[in-house]
Amino acid sequence: MGVVPRLRSTTAATSRSTQAEDLAGPIREGEKKLAMLTAYRAELEALRKRPGNDVDALIKVTHELAAVQSELEEANGKQAQRVQRVETEILNISIQSDRSKSFWRPIALAMSNFGGSLSQGISSTITGLAYLLPWALVIGLVIGVSRKLWRRRKLH
Repeated sequence: MGVVPRLRSTTAATSRSTQAEDLAGPIREGEKKLAMLTAYRAELEALRKRPGNDVDALIKVTHELAAVQSELEEANGKQAQRVQRVETEILNISIQSDRSKSFWRPIALAMSNFGGSLSQGISSTITGLAYLLPWALVIGLVIGVSRKLWRRRKLH
């Protein structure tokens, strides 16, 4: 079993906020709606099975039964989502310190980043030379040719 290092904080929290959402009411309402829809579906099933119904009545009852079943499934999904949200713990932590930095802190930070900054500067210089070298050759060639032409022109 490994040892977990403890982190020490030298700053105090300057602000803290908590947010909670009460889902007890919506869950109760959802349960009531589910019970109501289930009872209504049972009544529609009983009407559909009653002997002596004409075709028109059966079509209307079956249509209403399909609509109630769809609404019942949607309500079940929403209820399951609410219950899952209650059972799942969500923790968001945001820590900010407004404590003023000491005089030496930026200097120490710059010193600790010195090696990385130096290597970044050297790599930028090498990249710049790679871009400038072809242009230097072209400019040198143009200057050499123009000097030769100037000398020829002076001699004639």
